Amino acid sequence: MTAARIPRSDRPVIYVDGRRLTAHATGVGRYLSLLLESWAEAVERLPFEPVVILHQERPGHLDSWRQAFTCEVIGSRAPGWVWENFCLAALGRREGLLFAPANLVPRRWRGPVVLVVHDTFCEHADAQIPWKARLRFRQRYRYSARRADLVLTPSEATAGDVRRHFGVPDERIRVIRPGLRSTRTDVTPDEIRKYAYLADSPFVLFVGKTSARRDFPAIAEAVEHISLGGRDLKLIRVGPPMAEPVRTETLIDLGHVPDSVLSWLYGHARAMVWPSAREGFGLPVLEAMAHGCPVISRPLNALAELCDGACLALPDTKPESIAAAILALIEDGEQRRRLIRQGLDRAKAFDGRTFADEVAGAIASVLTITRRATSGAESRA
Repeated sequence: MTAARIPRSDRPVIYVDGRRLTAHATGVGRYLSLLLESWAEAVERLPFEPVVILHQERPGHLDSWRQAFTCEVIGSRAPGWVWENFCLAALGRREGLLFAPANLVPRRWRGPVVLVVHDTFCEHADAQIPWKARLRFRQRYRYSARRADLVLTPSEATAGDVRRHFGVPDERIRVIRPGLRSTRTDVTPDEIRKYAYLADSPFVLFVGKTSARRDFPAIAEAVEHISLGGRDLKLIRVGPPMAEPVRTETLIDLGHVPDSVLSWLYGHARAMVWPSAREGFGLPVLEAMAHGCPVISRPLNALAELCDGACLALPDTKPESIAAAILALIEDGEQRRRLIRQGLDRAKAFDGRTFADEVAGAIASVLTITRRATSGAESRA
């Protein structure tokens, strides 16, 4: 167990499920990091005391928020399901609300819960979720959403899915869009030396898991087609490593990289290519726009809300369509500059401080209702 701060006794404690805060966090982990960092910048404004519960220790330099909040590492040897339903759930015996940012609530948790549902992929054929994952998560997601006192979603599209597929009424759903913080980390001299070769050729970028719904093989084929046509172009991928590191004439798989390097890649890529069939939000798309990187995407469901016209829309995910879109941005400087301007303007609507305040306000509303219910029960007794 590690602790960075003793909670103030005059504010209620909430427990934050920090299992996704791993050494190489993606998706939910990045969402939670952004939230905690923004809360830590204005800690005295918080109406509660967060206690962040980690499954595994991770490098302290990744968590500037530790100077503001208590952090506990529990059950580090337990598998994920055991950790969730026994190690984390055991904290339910203490007084406190659970903030669950990763779609799941322990069945043994007895206190109030604010849950974030990022997606309902298990309900959609176009998400192309393997049947084993559907079997493992579908009922757990439904239970968690129905069990929660309040469900937060990152988009209207996901909120609609939670209503339709999980049967959660409108009054227990709140849409709070993630926001970005404005701070950026410069690339260090060591990183410049390590990654200098990436500047040798123009490149397009893909960030995230190579899930089936994102059709990564089509992107790789499109870039290879462009290269065979005589144009120097590479595809750089950042995210959880593939089964084996890949580096071909046109594809460089970097795996996980520091945030400073990711910022550099966004800033130097000719485009970010993200031909996804379904997303709950699409944080890498927002990050790309905020860094002035034009986005090529399929503006469907949540991505339509996020992009709002600030991307080059793909009609389909055929390699030839992706190749045509990439070439259009390379050859048409005015269109590229227009998309950069539109993306930067669009990204301004997703403010990290507003995001953090809205989530804090949602949690506070559940705490207030819980206190009233408790006081009413005590007075009746």
